[in-house]
Amino acid sequence: MLIRPVDRKEFVERTFPHTYSYMVYREGDVYYAKDGVTGSVEFSDVDAVNVIQYAIDKVNVLGGGRVLLKRGTYVVGKTISIKSNVIVEGEGSDVTILRGSSTSFGTVIDIDSQSNIVVRGLTIDKGGTQTLGDIWNNMSLSCENSNFVLIENVVVKNSPNYAMVFGGRKDARIFDTPYAPCNYVEVRRCKIINSYKDGIHFFGGKNIVIEDNYFEHLVDDAIALGADVNYPVDNVLIRGNIVIDSGFKWTNGLKLHSGWNNTSTPASNIFNNIVITDNIFVEVAQYGFTISLENPNYPVSDMSQNIIVDNNILKNAFINSVKNLVFRGNNVVYNVVVTPKAFYIDSYTGASNITISGNFVGGVIAVPGYPGVESGILNMIAIVGNVARKIDINSPANLVTVVGNTLFPGDDNNVRVAGLPNSPPTNVVVSFNVADGGNVDWNNFIAGYEGGAKVANRVMFIGNIGVNAKNYTIASNPNSTEIYAIFNHGNKPLYVTGDIRLFKNPVYVTERSDVAVIPINSTRVTVSHNLAKTPTKVLITPLGAPPGKLWVENITATSFDIVTDTAPTADLKVAWYAEV
Repeated sequence: MLIRPVDRKEFVERTFPHTYSYMVYREGDVYYAKDGVTGSVEFSDVDAVNVIQYAIDKVNVLGGGRVLLKRGTYVVGKTISIKSNVIVEGEGSDVTILRGSSTSFGTVIDIDSQSNIVVRGLTIDKGGTQTLGDIWNNMSLSCENSNFVLIENVVVKNSPNYAMVFGGRKDARIFDTPYAPCNYVEVRRCKIINSYKDGIHFFGGKNIVIEDNYFEHLVDDAIALGADVNYPVDNVLIRGNIVIDSGFKWTNGLKLHSGWNNTSTPASNIFNNIVITDNIFVEVAQYGFTISLENPNYPVSDMSQNIIVDNNILKNAFINSVKNLVFRGNNVVYNVVVTPKAFYIDSYTGASNITISGNFVGGVIAVPGYPGVESGILNMIAIVGNVARKIDINSPANLVTVVGNTLFPGDDNNVRVAGLPNSPPTNVVVSFNVADGGNVDWNNFIAGYEGGAKVANRVMFIGNIGVNAKNYTIASNPNSTEIYAIFNHGNKPLYVTGDIRLFKNPVYVTERSDVAVIPINSTRVTVSHNLAKTPTKVLITPLGAPPGKLWVENITATSFDIVTDTAPTADLKVAWYAEV
């Protein structure tokens, strides 16, 4: 269950007065700190940071309060350290601006081992360019080992590194340096523009809200959550965020990734209880949403669990190493990929208990496979009620249901279930789907393909409707096993080879019965059986006393003859049953 941080408004009104404790303002090239109680100016300096830091330290010593930064531009050449129980608030992000005097001095705002912090209503303009990404620890806002933090209505511009980072290492160049996670953090209604690295990045942490933020022109990920076995990410709400104009080659809207700490400990369940809803992650280079493995130093199994991705607009989605995922009600411009293969390295991680439902997918819902992967690495996947161009189960998946989807024309097969012979998809139900091949897709539904190079095992096609396939409504190749087709319909035939069992498919009739009539003074009648192919069994029963012997001959793909050796003296009705 998602645990939300404390109500920040209630906390602020209870803890701090409505007026400022200290006010910082600028006149000419001099900055002043005024006591909010006495009204006297206590400190002034030509260095803005010295004055702001003086006010923060005084409020912290007094037990808490509000530092108001009046409208103006504050030239910042070193780090401002926010202390516990302090609100740092500008008069608005359009009028209170912290502008870096250079891009190389370090972080503008740092929150280190503190609690009960609010930063809001101001702009941080680091003045960096996207050529300065090699400068470590050069963030706009950094928070480490702190709790109960609210960042609200803050604009971050031109950050040469991370715009906002929470829980990062003290020295990001050393992989063994531990994380310093932050808990009970909210980032709301912020804008991040022109950032070389990630917009908002959490390394570990619990009880996090990232809501209603705006990202524009990023080189790396808009939102990234990093975790490892020692520093998990738990209980997160990511809602209402928008990313635009961020088409650089590394950019994702939201990425959940394993960390880089060197350890051989398996990293199970390092992301837990995460809700991702009502976001727009379209104008990105790679994926609107991705779960990915990035550390080759340790194995990962079920890296994430209890993830809900709901009602988002995404460019693509790439998902691996997850347990208990619900992906529903999203509008995906291109593809949704659920795979055992890790994103960045050649590792196979698995996924299980996944529901993909009620989405509109402009491309393919894919469960792709890779050579040499053991069977069953993807388990219990339900693909239900989506609209998509194609559903491709091309992996060692086990226990898969594809139900109630609508497939529109693409360039291949509407629904394909196929994998390598040593690791085929197994135990798959494809039922009550509607597929339109648009006369361009080869088949509406297929089990196995490529002349037997890809196969499937134990697949049931039930109650599907396929139209306008280029070749067949349902096809199966000779090396697939235990393929069942029941109550399916389409305007193209079925292609039946190998181990396939058929029953009551209007598009592929396997059995029929009717009554034929041998006319008076005739010895035979030709019956058109309308079966899918030449019947292997024909049974006849006269409905009256026959004048002599009756038998069947001339059985073909379209008809057979019922013959008697003695012509009847009145029309003779004969019941018949035929099956292929």
